[in-house]
Amino acid sequence: MRGVSIGIDVGTNSITTAVAKTDKAGKMRLLAVAKSPSRGVRRGTVNDSGELALALKASVAEASKTSGVRIRSAVVGFSGAGVASSISRGVIAVSRADGEITAEDIKRVMQAAEALSPKNPNREIIHMIPRGYRVDHEGGIKDPVGMVGMRLEVDALIIDASKHALQNLVKAFEAAEIEVEDWLFSPIAASEVVLSPRQKELGVMLLDIGGGTTDYAIFEEGELVDAGSIPLGGEHISHDIALGLKTHVDVAEAVKLRYGHIVPDAFAKRDVIPLAEFTEDDTSEYSGRQLAEIIQARMADIFELAYKALNRAGAANRLPAGIVLIGGSSLLPGLRE
Repeated sequence: MRGVSIGIDVGTNSITTAVAKTDKAGKMRLLAVAKSPSRGVRRGTVNDSGELALALKASVAEASKTSGVRIRSAVVGFSGAGVASSISRGVIAVSRADGEITAEDIKRVMQAAEALSPKNPNREIIHMIPRGYRVDHEGGIKDPVGMVGMRLEVDALIIDASKHALQNLVKAFEAAEIEVEDWLFSPIAASEVVLSPRQKELGVMLLDIGGGTTDYAIFEEGELVDAGSIPLGGEHISHDIALGLKTHVDVAEAVKLRYGHIVPDAFAKRDVIPLAEFTEDDTSEYSGRQLAEIIQARMADIFELAYKALNRAGAANRLPAGIVLIGGSSLLPGLRE
């Protein structure tokens, strides 16, 4: 159908399919959003493409039924998959005799930056984003088209992912009879919706705390300066709770959802959590504070790694707009504190 856009976000815990249509005036209208449990994905990577294909079919079928659109292809958003970033510089001579910079020059200088980036046969580039341009060594230029000069340079942010992880995703989509039109790192997509232009201009970190991974995107002066993935998420918290409470992971997940809190002082000293409430086989009781301490310890690990990511990007302690938290695990009470 003309004007229809379809996006599928593949997460560790859920798969979301969105169908939207753009009218003649350029206004986009959401036709359907379908969310279904994810299967075959563990900690951000595919571990069973057949199971994932079934989960994809379920999400797509629901979105197709609601929207009336037959879904054959989609832009795929994903997280984890060993996503990393690097910086590469491209330099070219301006092509026109009068020195005016054109869109073709922008394309060429980005290609030059890609050509100079380190090559790794196990990695696949999914995004190349200009961080800033220089014309005849004059920097701080966001859009040089129409300017005049002899030399054009770009600092490009290259975001890549594990080629094998992407290939496993493709196999699952092929099994579900859906063509992958393009890849999109999920925090970059989320930043278009969640962050305001002012936040991006001031400097902000978007931290997406999901089930299997925590993914981030860092902005300064309106530009994306870094993005990546931390291999810790809500699943790790549930496993920690299972170990601490000596119970099954599914019970630990239920305990986390009902009683989870990150601040131990939120519980009185006498507050206890009876596991019999979740499983008939266990009559044990545990302190609410003990639960919070377990959650707090793992969340501290996530925030420490997020701070190291800020340090690597040179953005630590200089983001006036702070950190914006999203993702299912960001809903844990006490996280902001």
